[in-house]
Amino acid sequence: MVSLPGVIYIATFDWQKLKKWDKPVLTLFSDKDPFLADQGYDKLFQTNFSGARGQPHITVTDAAHFLQEDQFTELSTRTIHWLDQTNYK
Repeated sequence: MVSLPGVIYIATFDWQKLKKWDKPVLTLFSDKDPFLADQGYDKLFQTNFSGARGQPHITVTDAAHFLQEDQFTELSTRTIHWLDQTNYK
């Protein structure tokens, strides 16, 4: 088992690697997530990744933690539209 300082180190190290990601980033959080809704994690991701700037981030309504199960049609539609806009290959 990894100690708490070890977990924090790993998380910090991984976060620093993610901050170097410069490809487009889209965040889709849900409004009823019992763990993440209204905690600011969406803004944290949006401000820490350069590829997130100017992207059409949204909070998906009527969805809980597993928003892909609760709002799969909206999630897939928005993701496909976003991929088309970014010319993702």
